[in-house]
Amino acid sequence: MYDDIYLFIQLVEIGSFSRAAKSLGIAQSTITKRIQSLEQNLNFKLFNRSTRTLNITDNGQELYNRFSNQVKSLNELLEEFCLSQNSNFTGTLRIGLSVTLAQTFIIRKINLFVKQYPGITVNIVFITSPVEFELLKDNFDILVSLIFPQDPNFEIEILTKLELKFYASPNYISRYSSPTSLADLNRHKLVGLSINGVTITRFLVANLITRQEIVFDYKAVIYHDDLLKSIALAKSDEFIICAPSLLVKDQLATQELCEILPDFRLKELPCYLIRRKNNQSKLEQAFSNFIKECFFNS
Repeated sequence: MYDDIYLFIQLVEIGSFSRAAKSLGIAQSTITKRIQSLEQNLNFKLFNRSTRTLNITDNGQELYNRFSNQVKSLNELLEEFCLSQNSNFTGTLRIGLSVTLAQTFIIRKINLFVKQYPGITVNIVFITSPVEFELLKDNFDILVSLIFPQDPNFEIEILTKLELKFYASPNYISRYSSPTSLADLNRHKLVGLSINGVTITRFLVANLITRQEIVFDYKAVIYHDDLLKSIALAKSDEFIICAPSLLVKDQLATQELCEILPDFRLKELPCYLIRRKNNQSKLEQAFSNFIKECFFNS
């Protein structure tokens, strides 16, 4: 029951079942069942389910008020304990990070790792191209990259897959109109991707409504290998880009960019955690776990 109370407190603070499922890595149906089980054990309702919003009952609010501070205190004690244990970790980690993935997932959270492991020095090199990746990959303890290394000495894990979609600025749409189909899209000025040194001119595109998959020949006027530069090109009001939805979420929120052909999704780009096989140190394991949390909670 106590685990379910903790889950209830997290659910209240996150604000919705769907966001809690994503944040906690638990299926939404599992959260619902555990909350229902808690309600049965307590013999009162925690939420009013007549609305789509998370509407807590008076009894639920009282439960939250009584237990949330205790949970906060317990978390603080646990953090202090972990810090005391982690202070024994010392050494230097050599980390290679894709610039795009670092800026999207890692940089804003790296202070949490430094705080948790004060005895560790993190030496980070930002990798900007496939050529640089190949030249430097043997110099790192851990790599985070969009590039899949063709090397049997590495252990490779997929952290996430980035969903690619089409975006443009409102000024572009006002000036040139918005494409109404994939065929119409190729009549616009498109920015394409070069991944792992290979120019991508053909995508498998999924129609999210019909679930049909279509092979689409993508005719761009510019190709490049830096996803972050795509945003600047789109904000110039002269191009439509294809980019990961996570990468442009801030621009979508501020309405600097808007989605084009929202019923279509391009191929997904896998993001890789790359480590050497065998004999991974505790430092490497700690940083690998931190990286996984960064991607999981984004």
